Amino acid sequence: MNGNDSSRSNGNRELARLGDGEVFVKRTQDGVLRSVVSNVSLDLRKKEIVKIQSGFMITASGYDRLNKIANLTVVFPPSVVMTILVNGVPQTREVGNPYIEYDPETNAIRTISVTCLAIGIGPIGNWCITHERLRFDLDRYFAMEAWSKVKNVKNAGKFESVSAYNKREDKDEWIFIPIMPGWGISLDPRHDEVQKVLTNHFQRQKFAERIASTICRRNAMKRHPAIAKTTVMPRDGLATVQVYGWQHDYTAKQINAMISQVSQGVVPPQIEMKQSVTEIEHGHDDSQSVESDISSDDMDRVSGQPSGQANMFDRPEPSQLTEREKGLAYLGQCDDRLGSAFLGVVEPAVPRIDQIDTFGDLTDEEIADAVSLLREHMGEKFNAGDEPSGR
Repeated sequence: MNGNDSSRSNGNRELARLGDGEVFVKRTQDGVLRSVVSNVSLDLRKKEIVKIQSGFMITASGYDRLNKIANLTVVFPPSVVMTILVNGVPQTREVGNPYIEYDPETNAIRTISVTCLAIGIGPIGNWCITHERLRFDLDRYFAMEAWSKVKNVKNAGKFESVSAYNKREDKDEWIFIPIMPGWGISLDPRHDEVQKVLTNHFQRQKFAERIASTICRRNAMKRHPAIAKTTVMPRDGLATVQVYGWQHDYTAKQINAMISQVSQGVVPPQIEMKQSVTEIEHGHDDSQSVESDISSDDMDRVSGQPSGQANMFDRPEPSQLTEREKGLAYLGQCDDRLGSAFLGVVEPAVPRIDQIDTFGDLTDEEIADAVSLLREHMGEKFNAGDEPSGR
């Protein structure tokens, strides 16, 4: 070791300090466990963390980075035992994973349930499995997003009774979403904001399994004691998370045997079990991080298509864009290029920039002020529809 390293012995554990981390060696009846405690940096620019209303949250790609140290085995069992409705009657059955319920008339996805297991060794050297089950109710999510528009956007729709809606002469031109016995939300599909809600719903339908699986995998890792971190406070775009990782003598066959037992509802005596059930809801932290989690899974942020599958109709030519759309495109390009420095540059022109969910929440005046300041800061002359230089 060099002059900055040290070592000491403590009972059946030996400890060596190496830079920012510590390496433990624990001797058990089953053999030797070698552990490292390491500080891992997550990068805002790489979408390893994301800004949400309550602060900054670690994304799926961030947990994947942390897991390089934690060394957790993350799996989706091929089948699980759960209670489902069969002809309106609850029954406990073994079903495929994920389990998807479809609308009998439209064949659209209504709900999707995914189960994920993360198995590994915790900070004190004990085996632990996190059993995460996530339920994504697309109908409910759609209704909650629609209700948000009805409350905040004039003429988008209204909350009314089924009987009142049925008496309307123009009801065939509206969309009605039942949300409780006798009541629902009526939406005007011609309204721009309602069309955004519909587009979001169609995209969620298309990528429902990927969204649910990504968030479920992330949650299984974040609840494991080896990581056990959800929110962070970055500095200069970087956040540090302490992670416990272990190397062990267990074979893949032994680990698979433990996973198989847990999948069947049997918890081996040497394993600590942590179970959680999550439902994605509109406005919740999980829903706010969906876009960043999926973008880290090679989802195109503009068209909603996987990378490389966009066609010429997905992106309008710059000459066809409105001034607002050009401004939004420019902001997105600068955000990608400046990374964590973006907020500091724009804040003098738009003080609330760190409080918005998307650039689309900005007013036309705020967009114009931000673009003007960014052009001055970048010192470059390029059109909003063009790529910035140096990319």
